[in-house]
Amino acid sequence: MRNRTASRRPLRAAHARLAGLPESVWAPLAGAALMVLPAAVGLVLGKPWLFPSLGPTVFVHVTMPRSPAARLYNTLVGHLIGIAAAVVAVAMLGAAAEPSVLGSGHLLSRRAWASVLAVVLTLLSQELLKAQHAPAAATTMLITLGGFRADWSDAATIAAGVLLVALPGELVRRARIPPSRGP
Repeated sequence: MRNRTASRRPLRAAHARLAGLPESVWAPLAGAALMVLPAAVGLVLGKPWLFPSLGPTVFVHVTMPRSPAARLYNTLVGHLIGIAAAVVAVAMLGAAAEPSVLGSGHLLSRRAWASVLAVVLTLLSQELLKAQHAPAAATTMLITLGGFRADWSDAATIAAGVLLVALPGELVRRARIPPSRGP
C-alpha cells in the first residue's frame, strides 16, 4: 500500500504543474502536440493522416477534458460510426458516381442526400452506442462529399489519423483532470 502511494506522488506533482497552467497556454500547447503527430507521420509516410475533422477532435480533447465526447471510447467509436454511416449512405445513393464537391466546387443531389442520410445515421448510431463525438460528423461529410473515397483504403487512412490523435489525446485529457483520491 505504501509503495503505491509513493509511486503516485510524482504523478500528482506533475499533474499539479499541468493543472496550474492557464487555459490560454495549455490548450494551444497541447493542441499543437496532438496535431504534430498525424502531420509528421503523414508527411514521413506520404499518407493524408491530417484532415479537417481532427482539428475539432483535438479541440474537444484539450478544451473539454471532462466531456464524454473527449473520452477515448467516444472518439474512436464515434469516428468509426461516422465512417461506416458515410460508406453506407454513399453506397445506397450511388453518390460515388458524382464528382467530389471539394474538388469540383459543385454540390450535386446524390452527394447532398448522402450527406444528410449519413449524418442522421451517425447521430442515431452514436446515441444508441453512447459514443457521441461531434467531430465525427465532419469525418462523415468528408466521405459523403468526396474528400475521401468510400472504400477500405480511405477508411483505413481516416482510422490511422484518428488513432494518432485519439490515443495521445486520451493522455492529454487525463493530464488535465485531477487524479482520483483512491487507496
